[in-house]
Amino acid sequence: YEKITTYGEEVEYFNDGDGQTYIKKILVIHFQKEGDRVELNKEHYAVIFTDWEGSATNGQPIDEGSYLWPSICPVCARKCIHGAESKWVRMEIPGDGDISVGGEAHIDNVVGSEGDWTISGEGEGTFYNPFVEANMSGKIEFENLKVERDSEESPYFDYGGH
Repeated sequence: YEKITTYGEEVEYFNDGDGQTYIKKILVIHFQKEGDRVELNKEHYAVIFTDWEGSATNGQPIDEGSYLWPSICPVCARKCIHGAESKWVRMEIPGDGDISVGGEAHIDNVVGSEGDWTISGEGEGTFYNPFVEANMSGKIEFENLKVERDSEESPYFDYGGH
């Protein structure tokens, strides 16, 4: 891949399930075949970490911990009102027919301060690739990976909505 990028975002959102406001944090590690600007319509793969109840006090772009897909609670679309963890990891490929089948990941370490964060961790998972009409598996390990926060450079800005 000619372009490997990251994107981290932290936003408040209102959860209709329990009427509370939470912090959603995402981290995207994006692999694109072409070296141009990252676009969803270009050949790429992405690993997406989403924490629907992120820490509001640590200022980190993503929180340490275990991330799973499918989510533990089969009912709640975001923060679980039943008490289950709301940390997800998904592997994706472009296309309307891509489906994240399953995944497990762990963010081991988040180091830095505002504007200068690095992360370490690992993950693996399976997703359906509509271009080859088959499930594909992926594995990733990353150490001291710099987290970018420029929304103009990421098509994953506002991923999952506010």
